[in-house]
Formats: sequence, structure tokens, C-alpha cells
Amino acid sequence: MSKLIDIITEEISEMKRKGKDLHWRGRNEKGKMVTGKKAFARERDMNDETYKLRRDVMGHIYDAKRLLRNKFGYDLPRQRIRIIDVHPGAFIHNEGEYIPAYIAGCATRGGNDIYIPAKSIEAGWDLKYIVFHELLHSAFCLPHIKGSLLMNGERFENISNEETEKLFLQHVQESGKI
Repeated sequence: MSKLIDIITEEISEMKRKGKDLHWRGRNEKGKMVTGKKAFARERDMNDETYKLRRDVMGHIYDAKRLLRNKFGYDLPRQRIRIIDVHPGAFIHNEGEYIPAYIAGCATRGGNDIYIPAKSIEAGWDLKYIVFHELLHSAFCLPHIKGSLLMNGERFENISNEETEKLFLQHVQESGKI
């Protein structure tokens, strides 16, 4: 693993010298460095297994919609949910750092797109926590917030569903979009 990180670090340095955009980088199936979201992950084809995983995510999206409608009278914009497989060797630019793409989920800030790796769901991680965190990125344009139990991008917190909902509503208010 450390050899892979050394190779990636060396390639990042080379790309920086050439002035290339480094937001999404990774290796294609042939091992060549490529750019764009396809370099980072591959969307799963829709089949029964993928549909079940997507349905699990959508259940939490509907929970968030209900919370926002009941508390603020706000209708959450439609979110595009994609179940992905992260490519080995992929890395992303996050808050000024290039990190290996071992993530629980990702979203386009303000773009209403949420990408959840199938491994996050299959591993039994707290899916509500992940979905609410990504919703705050995609629908409310929030960055990671150090010290926040829900929006801290450095570690996964083990908090109750009630605490997740409370923090979600608190961050929504702080976003200024409502």
C-alpha cells in the first residue's frame, strides 16, 4: 500500500509541474493515469442488486425530505443518487490535500449529485449518517466542518439516528439556504 501511495505522490508532483488540474485523478483499467470522475469510480449498472442498494439510500433521502418539510416547510431538490465502485489507486483533492479515495460517500457541492460506494452500504456503516452528510454537501453547499460530529470530513462518528437528524437540521439552518 505504501508503494502505491509513493507512486501516486510522485505522479501528483509531476502533474503539478505540468500545471494540470488534479481534482479527480486515478488509473483506468490499463493502469494509465486519467482525469475526470470516471478516473475515480465507476457507476454500477442498474440491476436487482444495485437497485436494492440505491433503494436503501433513497429511504434516507425521503427521511430528510420529511424532516425538512415538517420543520421548515422546505422541499428538498431532487437528488441524483449513484451507486459506485471506487477504483483501486484512485485519489481525490479534498480541502487542499490529495488523499486515497477510501470514502464512505461523496457529493457535488450544490450539484444535487450523491455518490455512495457499494462497499459503504455492504460494510454495514451507518447509512443514514453518510446520506445526511452528503446531502448537506449536495443540497446545501456545506464544506467539511472541523469539530462537527456530522460534517467532520476526517472521521466517521458513531452517533444515534436522533442526534444525526438534530445535527442535520442544525446545519441546514446554518447554511443560510432556508
